[in-house]
Amino acid sequence: MSFPRIHSLDPLETASELLFAVIMTLSVTAAVAIGNKTVDTHELLVAAFGCNIAWGFVDAVVYLINARMTGARKVQVRNQLISAPTPEAFRAVLDDVAPEGLMNHLDTAALQNYREFVGKNGALVQEKLTLKDWRAAGAIWLLDTIATLPLVLPFLFIDAAQVALRTTQLVAIVMMFWLGIGLGRWVGYPPVRMGFSFAALGAAVAIICIALGG
Repeated sequence: MSFPRIHSLDPLETASELLFAVIMTLSVTAAVAIGNKTVDTHELLVAAFGCNIAWGFVDAVVYLINARMTGARKVQVRNQLISAPTPEAFRAVLDDVAPEGLMNHLDTAALQNYREFVGKNGALVQEKLTLKDWRAAGAIWLLDTIATLPLVLPFLFIDAAQVALRTTQLVAIVMMFWLGIGLGRWVGYPPVRMGFSFAALGAAVAIICIALGG
């Protein structure tokens, strides 16, 4: 298993959204079970699915806000670079936003070339949201919703609420194991070890939920 790029989301963002969806499902179903000892599987199904749909929407909106603010910051930096009156002022602005240590490797000629590049191409930097941003937000909402499906299946096919809840918790642990394997392959960590680490995290969340009465 590996993580493909989904629209504008990189594998880490994809894995994060799946992880959030799993943990959110575990949390909300446990909270409903704790608050209502006579809860049935239909209520758990509605709680889990409804919460993740809502969470996915909120997460997508936050993504768009972050994208908009990032774009505005890029435009601000572009304007500061273009209006820098001297090479020294240009370097000072660039030093604030460049990765640490990068400026040490830029000589005067390279800096001048980059200054000319910014002057010619700075107008390409825009702060408005792009189609790429909207597609990424939609992918986030879709991921949070789809990731919930395996977790709510026990509530559809098992009548006993407690059995269905424990089954969902087990499914969540398995999902997190495979999530860890995929993420481990992407970052270059031992996949199985990463898988067990994520499964342990899922198990810890499930144990806490059970201990609290869920």
